[in-house]
Order: sequence, then structure tokens, then C-alpha cells
Amino acid sequence: ILRKRLSERAAAAAAAAQEEEASSGKLPDIDVKHLRATCEACTDLRVDPEEGGDWSAIFLARPDVFVDIYSPVDTYPEDLWGAAAAYFGSLSKDDMHLPGGRYSCAQMLMARELPFFANFTLGQVCHFVQLAISKRKVLGYSDGSVVPYVFSQSMVKEQCAVSLQPCAASSSSASAAAAAAPGGAQDGTTTASGMPFATWEVARECLREILKNAEVPGEGPSTVPLSNVKRLFRSRYKVELSETSLGHAKLSELLQDEGFSDVCHVQLQGQGYIVVQNPPPAQSAAEAAAVAAAERPGEESPNLLALASWILTQRFCAQASTLTFGLVLLSNGGPSATAAPWCPAAAALVLLPTAAEDCCRSW
Repeated sequence: ILRKRLSERAAAAAAAAQEEEASSGKLPDIDVKHLRATCEACTDLRVDPEEGGDWSAIFLARPDVFVDIYSPVDTYPEDLWGAAAAYFGSLSKDDMHLPGGRYSCAQMLMARELPFFANFTLGQVCHFVQLAISKRKVLGYSDGSVVPYVFSQSMVKEQCAVSLQPCAASSSSASAAAAAAPGGAQDGTTTASGMPFATWEVARECLREILKNAEVPGEGPSTVPLSNVKRLFRSRYKVELSETSLGHAKLSELLQDEGFSDVCHVQLQGQGYIVVQNPPPAQSAAEAAAVAAAERPGEESPNLLALASWILTQRFCAQASTLTFGLVLLSNGGPSATAAPWCPAAAALVLLPTAAEDCCRSW
């Protein structure tokens, strides 16, 4: 942003003397290394490293009041959102298309001198655009442009996600809706080119393998740019990953679903999202005790109450309200719940209906 703003100011300053360059929309190029060296040499600035090899320059004698345009916190009043929704809803077809980048979109909105943006800074308008797209559903994307939400591909994807239908990767919302509709360009199981859509099981295993292949020894969990995920599914596995067919309008939301919790999570890095490998779940103490006891025949059993509790919560939680669990240990001394000899071959887990609870207690 610093480099871009300096270029814009330089272009504006040269516009009077070089009208042709200014009218063509070209911006002078600024060498990033020279810019950083200049900032580092300035005693009024502090240069801080940022994620992804980026850096920032901050004034030392001024409070840090920069707007975080990616912040999910919405501090804008409802009457402002209402006025914005009414304005975008009234736009004609020629005026509804705004630049696809948040920064350029905010610049165009500032240039229109809209009354509900009075006294707003450029950073605040950038943040507004971010919230309007990501949370408020006032704006969306279509053909690479920002448009009112009702004309956006975002709305089409929301509708497809509700009906668990794939959404065609078309630049046109109308053609995407037609392709995703019953009897459209695809049958719900394959793309128009015949490539199958990934099921939950396939998606989980493919992504697990992608992250496994991206591992670098000694560097912690592997990462993959979110923007590369679909391409890797197509090139490596010949399947199409459709977030809408799996019930989500955004790929980032799909990969944060509980169904992927043991595979990955998504986090913001710099100006983009990355998919981060999740470590395998740690073995519980009860599970470790059961395994250790099974490997040492003849020793006393582990704490069966803890083992049963672990089984109940980890393996059969869906049936917890209707089933009572008893652990019957067959030995020469009869059933025991505390210190009978451990014999894995003779241990049996019995799933008993709730009606047999009294029998469980009698054991």
C-alpha cells in the first residue's frame, strides 16, 4: 500500500507537466529495496517485518491508528448500512460494476463523494468494503468486479450451498445458476468436462495427502496457499473440489468445517489465506493405558471406569443418550470392575439398552 500510495502521489504531482502520462493511468514504478532502505534511514520511522516477507513503516511520534481492513469487527451504525444498501440497490447496470480489489473499489467509492461516507478515511472505506463482502452481503463478486450482492456470484453460490449443488466456475452468475440447476450443464456428480466432484471422504484424504507432501522436516506443520487447493485437486487427483456441493459457499468455510478439524485449519497470512496442517489427535491417557495393558498380559487391568468413560465420550457419543455401557470382564474369579486379571481375549464391551441399567448396576 505504501508503494502504491507513493506512486499515486508522484503521478498526481507530474500530471500538470505530463498530462499524457496522467491520462493514460500509468503509475511510476518505485523500487521496493530502495524504498525500504529510505524508510530504515529515516529517524522518524520504524520498519517492522510482516508475514510473508513483507514489511511496514510506522511513524515513531504518532499513535498507531491505522485501520485493519481485515478486521471482522463491525463498528459502523445500522443507518449507514441501510443507506449503503439502498444506494447499491439503486445502481444502474452501467454503474454497478466496481473494481475487484478492495483498495481500488474504495477509491472509486470515495471519488463518488457519497454522503454516508462523509468524513471517512480511505482505510475505513476499505474496511467497509471488506465487511460488505464478507459479512453483510451488501456486495459480492461477478466477472472479477465488485457488484451489489443480488447480482453477484456470491449469491448464486449461497443458493447452491443450501441445495448441496455444485456451482459452475463460470464468470457469469446467470450461466452459473443455469449450469447448477437440475438439467443444466452438469449432473451434480461430474463437471461439464466429466471430472467427478470430490465427496467428503475423497476431499479429506486428498487434502491430507497434499499437506503431507508439503511437509518440510524440522519446520513444523506444512502449509498450502488456499488459492492453490482446487488446482492441486484437479492436477493431482483428477477431481473437482466443490465447496457448494459439500454445503459451503466459500472454500475457506469448508476447510474450517468440523469434518476437516483433524486435517487442517485456515489462517490469514499477510493478504491471503493459507491451509495449515493439523497434527494427529494425541492419544488419551485411558487409550494409552488400555494399549499398554493389552501388551502386558497377566498384569492387573487398567482403570476400567476411565476406559469406559473414554469409550463413551470418544467413540459412542452419538448414542450416549440411549445406551448404557457395561464392561464385562470374564475371569476365573467372576466379573469384576476393579482388579481382575487383564485378559484382552476375554474382555467384551457390551452395549446395553437403557432398560437393562439395573442389571448393569448388579454386575
